Amino acid sequence: MSRYTVCTSIANVWRSPQSPRSCDQLSLTSSFDPRLWLEQLDNHGLKGRLQLQGRLETQLLYGESVEVTSEQGQWLHICIPQQKISLQHPGYTGWVPREQVCLSPSRDWNCPQVIITDTTCTLTLDGTRTRLPLSFMTSLPWVGELQDEVIVSTPSGKIGKLPLQAVTIVPSQSAMPPSISRRLQLAQHFLGLPYLWGGTSAFGFDCSGFMYRVFAASGVQIPRDASVQAQFGQAILMSEIQAGDLLFFAHEQGNGSIHHVGMYIGDEQFIHAPKTGEHIQIASLASSPYLEELCQVRRYDGSEF
Repeated sequence: MSRYTVCTSIANVWRSPQSPRSCDQLSLTSSFDPRLWLEQLDNHGLKGRLQLQGRLETQLLYGESVEVTSEQGQWLHICIPQQKISLQHPGYTGWVPREQVCLSPSRDWNCPQVIITDTTCTLTLDGTRTRLPLSFMTSLPWVGELQDEVIVSTPSGKIGKLPLQAVTIVPSQSAMPPSISRRLQLAQHFLGLPYLWGGTSAFGFDCSGFMYRVFAASGVQIPRDASVQAQFGQAILMSEIQAGDLLFFAHEQGNGSIHHVGMYIGDEQFIHAPKTGEHIQIASLASSPYLEELCQVRRYDGSEF
């Protein structure tokens, strides 16, 4: 398998090359701007987002790596090792347009990394007029600093600049220390952001994509999907629940398959990305259907996955 790197602001990972609709065409180009794509979806009303279910599998951020397993015309079938979906499976799979990924030199994750900690910010490619909107948790190798900007290396090999106040610089990708207080603070920063099926970026999250990124930003790697997130971590009794724990909800009044996840924030409340048509919000555990569907609590401190 060949390893490629995402070279667009984000990359949508589709179930098949036939999955994108006419309103998704803006998301298939090398100049993909997720803001324009979402605007196009919303022009079609609620169905623009609802119909992503069964079409959009997940998303990747600029600079994230994938393994290409096969090709079909202008499409590549990829595997995403960092987005685990089971113990046996190597990672999420799906299709991306060929022009949204590029072959790039091996990346040294032990060198300083620049991680975007603002909701979004703009990357300016040196010597060009190219300006890319990038998401929270996009990570790029540090090159240097100049006044109020940080200089980074990009997947294309070019040098880019990011606003210094929008990023955190860490010695390596694994150097961000676990912090529950940071996790809680970051999650609430996204209150009001519309839900997006398959979303893992600050342009729109689904429930598990939201937890996946917030936990990573606070120094803890967890699986991508709610059902897999519920298989790891430490099982916690409700009497022992603490802010920062993950709450899982299942069909059939908590006895069926897990379909939703949120994070406990204290005082019988949790924060979550509910469903299409709604936005990231705080809800009460005593409210329906959450009271009936709560099935388990898990705690991740950075050593369980």
